[in-house]
Amino acid sequence: MDKRWMYEEAFRMPLIMHWPNGITACPSTESGQAQQTNDWLINNTDFAPTLLEIAGASRPEYMQGKSFATALSDAPKPDDWLKFTYYRYWMHLAHNLEVPAHFGVRSERYKLIFFYGLDFNNSGRPPTPQTPAAWEFYDLKTDPQEMNNRYGDPNYKAIIVEMKLQLLALRADLDETDTAYPEIQLIIDRHWSQ
Repeated sequence: MDKRWMYEEAFRMPLIMHWPNGITACPSTESGQAQQTNDWLINNTDFAPTLLEIAGASRPEYMQGKSFATALSDAPKPDDWLKFTYYRYWMHLAHNLEVPAHFGVRSERYKLIFFYGLDFNNSGRPPTPQTPAAWEFYDLKTDPQEMNNRYGDPNYKAIIVEMKLQLLALRADLDETDTAYPEIQLIIDRHWSQ
C-alpha cells in the first residue's frame, strides 16, 4: 500500500467518545453496543473546540476549528458547516516513510492533492531528493478506494477548477502560503495550471 497521508486509510481519524448526557446513540447493534456515525467533514482542529463546548468553556478567537458537539446529538448538519477541508504534509521523505511533501483539499465527495515533492528545510539532516510534482484527483463516490486518478479527465474539469479555488482560499485563510519558501512556491506556480 502506498503511504501517502492524504489517502483515506491515513486521512480518516477514528474518534471514540463517551458523553452519556450528550451523545444520542443509534439503536443497539447486533453486538448490543450502541453506536453513532455521521458524514460531517471534521478536522482534528475541531476536536479542541468540541471538548471546550462540552466542558462549558468558550473557544478562544485564535483557535482554529469549530465545535461538532451538535453532531454527537444526531442533529442535522448546519448549512454553514465545512464544505472543504485542507491538509498538508510538510515532511518530504522524512523518517524513511517515502511520503512526498504535499497538500490538498477534500470535500464530501472529491479529493484534490498536489505533490510538490520538495523539503522546505534540509538543515540538520541529510538532503532529500526532490520528487516529481503531480496532481491527483479522486471521485470518492465512484472510486472510494482511490485507485483511479481522474485529474486529466475532462468530465471533472469544472470540479477540479472549483477545488483549486477552494484550495487557494483555505491556504490563504490558514496563512498556509509558501511565500517564505520561494522554491516551493515556484513549483506550485509552475504546475498550478497543468
